[in-house]
Amino acid sequence: MDSEKKSSKGELLARHFLNALYGQETQGYLTLWTSGDKRTRWFAVNEIEAAVLEAMRLRDQQNVYFGVGLRKERLSERQRGSNKDVYSLPGVWLEIDTTDGKHAKKNLPDMEQAQAILNTFPLEPSIIVHSGGGLHCYWLFDKSVRILDPLNQQRAERMLTRFQTAFIRLAQAKGLHIDKTADLARVLRVPGTFNRKEEPKPVRTLVFNENVRYSPRDLYEALEEIESKLSPEEKQNVQQDYQSGELPDADPNKIISECQFIRGYLENKESAIYPEWMAALTIGAYCENYEQICHDWSKGHPGYSPAETDRKIKEIRTNMKPRTCAAIHEEFGACSGCKHFGKIRSPIALGMNMERKKAEKRTFMRTDLGNAERLVALYGDILRYCNNFGSWFIWDGKKWVQDRINDIQNYAARTVRNIYKEAMEEEDTDRRKALNEHAVRSESRGKIEAMISLARSMVPIVPEQFDQDKMLFNCKNGIIDLRTGKLLPHDRSKFMTKISPIEYDPTAECPTWIRFLEDIMSDENGNPKHELIEFLQKAVGYSLTGETKEQVLFFFYGTGRNGKSTFVNTIREIMGDYGKQTNADTFTVRKSERVNNDIAALQGARFVAATESEEGARLAESLVKQLTGGEAIQARFLYQENFEYIPQFKIFFTTNHKPIIKGNDQGIWRRIRLVPFTVTIPEEKKDTSLPDKLKAEMPGILRWAVEGCLKWQREGLGNPEEIKQATEGYKEEMDSLGAFIADCCVVSELAKCWGSDLYNAYQNWCDENGEYEIGKRKFNKRMEERGFKKKRGTGGGIEFHGIGLKVEDYPKNVVGLDRFNKAGAVEYI
Repeated sequence: MDSEKKSSKGELLARHFLNALYGQETQGYLTLWTSGDKRTRWFAVNEIEAAVLEAMRLRDQQNVYFGVGLRKERLSERQRGSNKDVYSLPGVWLEIDTTDGKHAKKNLPDMEQAQAILNTFPLEPSIIVHSGGGLHCYWLFDKSVRILDPLNQQRAERMLTRFQTAFIRLAQAKGLHIDKTADLARVLRVPGTFNRKEEPKPVRTLVFNENVRYSPRDLYEALEEIESKLSPEEKQNVQQDYQSGELPDADPNKIISECQFIRGYLENKESAIYPEWMAALTIGAYCENYEQICHDWSKGHPGYSPAETDRKIKEIRTNMKPRTCAAIHEEFGACSGCKHFGKIRSPIALGMNMERKKAEKRTFMRTDLGNAERLVALYGDILRYCNNFGSWFIWDGKKWVQDRINDIQNYAARTVRNIYKEAMEEEDTDRRKALNEHAVRSESRGKIEAMISLARSMVPIVPEQFDQDKMLFNCKNGIIDLRTGKLLPHDRSKFMTKISPIEYDPTAECPTWIRFLEDIMSDENGNPKHELIEFLQKAVGYSLTGETKEQVLFFFYGTGRNGKSTFVNTIREIMGDYGKQTNADTFTVRKSERVNNDIAALQGARFVAATESEEGARLAESLVKQLTGGEAIQARFLYQENFEYIPQFKIFFTTNHKPIIKGNDQGIWRRIRLVPFTVTIPEEKKDTSLPDKLKAEMPGILRWAVEGCLKWQREGLGNPEEIKQATEGYKEEMDSLGAFIADCCVVSELAKCWGSDLYNAYQNWCDENGEYEIGKRKFNKRMEERGFKKKRGTGGGIEFHGIGLKVEDYPKNVVGLDRFNKAGAVEYI
C-alpha cells in the first residue's frame, strides 16, 4: 500500500512538472535519459503521460534525467542531441550543487546560502526542485523560446550564459561555487524519481509556482539591475565570462602555420594518442567555424566518432579553455625550438584577430551609419560585397561563399547584440541607457537592412579579384600549390571562391582508375596506349590550373560504351567547384541572341564538360577562339550588370556527333585535339559498381591529376600521333570546300576559271549534297587561302588560276564550250 502511495505521488510530481514546462507545446520531442545504460527514450511532446509512466518504471533502478530543451527531431536511443538539435526552451535554469550531496567541489553553498543567492536576484524562480544533491531552479517563460536557425541558437546560448554568469559571480562574491550548465541540450533530474549516486534520495519539488512566468525582456532587465550593483572588478569578470560564451575569433590557418604542435598533430593524427587529440581539440574548439574545424582535425584519429567529437566540443566550450603552451610542452615535449614558446600563453593567440578585439572597444555613433561601421569593424575581414553580382561573399574558413541564403543578416544581428555589450561596458549611466535604447531600435528590420546596405561600399570587391592565382587549387584540407605539388593552409587573402571536396594526399593510390584508363585506351589486342593515357593525365593536370596558354579544345569522340562519360564525370567530381557541366550549345551557333548567362556562370571554372551536341550543330568558332585565347570577355547574368573576366576553363566535349567546323584556317584547327575513344566495353564486362569504386579512390585520382600538372609544366601538353591523325581526319571531314574541289574541279598550274562560274558550280554542288553554303566573298577568300591566284580578267571579271571545272560540272548556261578540251572544262593558259 505504501509503495502504491509513493508511486502515485511520484507520478503526480513528474506529471505536474512536465505539464508546467511543456503542456502548451504542440511540436518537438521530450527526452528521458538514464545515466546507467546511457540510453535516451524519445516522446512526442503530446506524449507526456507516456513519458511520466516510463520515468516511474525506470526510477527504481536508474538515475532519470530529462532534456530541458525540446529536440527538433527524434534521434537514436544512443543520442541525446546537441545544442543544434534543440527546438525550444521553456525557460532558463540554474543548477546549484549544495553541501548535502556528494560533489567534488569543496566550496559549495549549503541550503541556506543557496537560498540567499537566489533571493539576491530580482526575479523569483517559478519552480525549485531538490535534486537529492542540490537545487535545480527554473524561471519559466510566458511563451517558450523557439530555436529555428543558427542565429536563434546563438541568442539563446548567450542569454543562458549571461543569466547563469550573474549567479556564478554572486556566489563567487561570497567565496562559493556554482557550476555553469548553460548548454542548451542540458539534462536535469525528473521530479518524482530518485538520485541514486549514493543511497537513493527522492527528487522532489520545493517551490511550484507554474503561473509565475517571465518574458526574455524581463530577464534582461533583471540582469541589468543585478549587474549594475557589481563592483568594477566583478563587472569585468561578468563581461569576461559573457564574452567567453560567444564565438571566438581565432583563424585556424594561422595557428596551423605557426604552431608546431598543431602542425605535427595534424601530420600524424592517425597515430596520435588520446591526450594529444584532446589538447588539439581545445585549440580547435575556439577557432572560427569551430565545429567543422574540430571534425576536420579529428577525422583520421583512431576511433574517430562524430558523436564523441560533438560531445567533446560541447564539453570544451562549456568547461574548458584552450590548452596552454606550457601544458602542451610539459605533457608532450612538443614546443622545443618553437619561436613563439615563452612569448604567448596558448597557441590560440596565434590566430586571434586583434583588430576585431579593438573594434569591440571602439566608440561608434548611434546611427545607421554607425551600425554599418560596427558591422565592418567586427566582421569586415570575412565579408565582401560584389556589386556586379549583387551579392555578399562570406569567408567560411576555406573559401569565400556567395551569400545565397542571406546569412549577412546573421552577422548584422550579431553586431546589434554587440551594442548591448557596448552598453554593459559603458561606465556612464546615461550613455549606457542610450546605447541600450539604440540596441533595441537597431533590432528592427528597417535598421538591420539599413546597416547592411550602408556597409556594402565599405568592403567592396570586383569579380576580377576572385581566384586570381592560376596555379593554386583549393581543396578540402588546404590549397595545393600546383607549381610544386605542396599543400598550403587555406588563406582568405587569396579570395578563392572555389573548392574541391576531395582531400589531397600525395601518397594516395588509385589502382582501379589506372586499370580503367588502360581498358578504355587500348589497341585491338588489348594493349594499353600509354602515350594517350599520359596525354589525358597532362590534359587533366593542365585543367587543374587557371592557365589557358595551350589554347586547345578537347573533343572526346566515340560511339557506344567507351568510358568517355565515366572519365569526364570522375574528373568533374575531383574538380568540385572548379568543374562545370554545360550544354554543348553553349559553344555552338545559336539561332537567336540570348543573355549569356551560361558564359557568365563559367567565371572561375577550370574544367568544363560540354555534353552531347545535336547532330549537325555548328561550332561557334569565333566564340571558341575568344574563350581559349587568354583574353578578357564580357558576360552578365540576367538582370545584372556586365562584368569582364579572363576565362580559365578548358572545354572538354564528350560527343557521339562531332560539331560542324566550317573554318579551314589554322586559327581554329590548331586548337582542336580529337581524342578517339575506339574501345567498346562489352555488355557482359560492364561494371555497374565502377563509379563507387572510383569514388573511394578520389584522393588518389587527385594525386594523379597533380602529378599530370607537374608533367605538363616539365614537358608541355604534347600532341600524340594518333590524336594528330584523328584531328586531321576530322578536319578533312569538315572541309566541304575541299570535297567540292575533289568532286568538281581539276587542279593544275595551267588551269584557270572564271570566279563566277566556279562559285555557281559550288552552289549547285552544295544544293545537291546538302552542305552549308558560304557567301561569295568568303568563297573567294578561301580559294585564295588554298593557293589559287585571283586575277582580274578581260572585261573586269575575276579569274582563278591553278583550278578549273570539269565539263560535267560547268554551269549549263555558259556558251562556247568548244573552248575546252575533252578532258574537262579546263581552260589552259
